[in-house]
Amino acid sequence: MGVTADLDTLVQAAKETRKAQERLVIQGALAAKSRAWSGEQEELQTWLEGQAEELQSFAQGSLAGELADCFTGQAADSAAAYLAEWPQADFSSPIWA
Repeated sequence: MGVTADLDTLVQAAKETRKAQERLVIQGALAAKSRAWSGEQEELQTWLEGQAEELQSFAQGSLAGELADCFTGQAADSAAAYLAEWPQADFSSPIWA
């Protein structure tokens, strides 16, 4: 009976060691993926900021000029004033790393 108890103890210790190793592998994989997502998040945020600036430029420049040609008088002035006050879009990355 002593041999089977020792064998059971060894089997249990091997299972616990395997579980600990699996936890370490999972933690390592999650850390690596988190770093990859962080890089993608920074890249996407830079792109989104560029898109927001492009939208702002379009609203205050091209669109305002085209609307000024379409309207006259106070309507043209109101459209130009509205677009000049257009706030810059605040796009944020949907990736949270």
